[in-house]
Amino acid sequence: MFTSLKNFASAAAISAVTAGAAAAQDATDWQGFYGGFQFDIASPEVDGAPVQLGTGHGGSLFVGYNHAIDANWVVGGELSYGQVSGIPIVPGIELDMEDVITLRGRAGYALGNSLIYGSLGYQQADLTILGTTVDADGVVFGLGFETMLTETVSARIEYNRSDLDLDGVPAGIEGNTVSIGVAMHF
Repeated sequence: MFTSLKNFASAAAISAVTAGAAAAQDATDWQGFYGGFQFDIASPEVDGAPVQLGTGHGGSLFVGYNHAIDANWVVGGELSYGQVSGIPIVPGIELDMEDVITLRGRAGYALGNSLIYGSLGYQQADLTILGTTVDADGVVFGLGFETMLTETVSARIEYNRSDLDLDGVPAGIEGNTVSIGVAMHF
């Protein structure tokens, strides 16, 4: 997983460096609707499990709205839908996280053409192992960095942590997800 995280961090750094073409902005330039997609790398942990789970890959679509509350501060909300597949449990057995729906609030600080933000929200997912599906839901929180590549296109990298309860199972699952994405602002 750490090699993949290094690759994501490198891509985010390149995006930030090449974003110089975008005009300097304040919070009002982040205001409005946006939508996009992201690539996710997830590494979940099951509470009390004797086996360390592996890393899976997936993607998400997201839509949201930002509102500037002064020259530098932005608040908003975001809804996303996605999945992560192929998380190895033991050789030949994998966990899939399907129909992952996340609703979260975001608050951020605009620095030129970039936005540093935190998020807090609710996540629901269907976890499937060997054809058996279990519902999971709980809190998700994270940090992100987004930068404008043009006046209407931005790139972002995020780290999110989820703490999900499994329906009918005494254990929970905690997920660590790193995402890199692109958004179109309207």
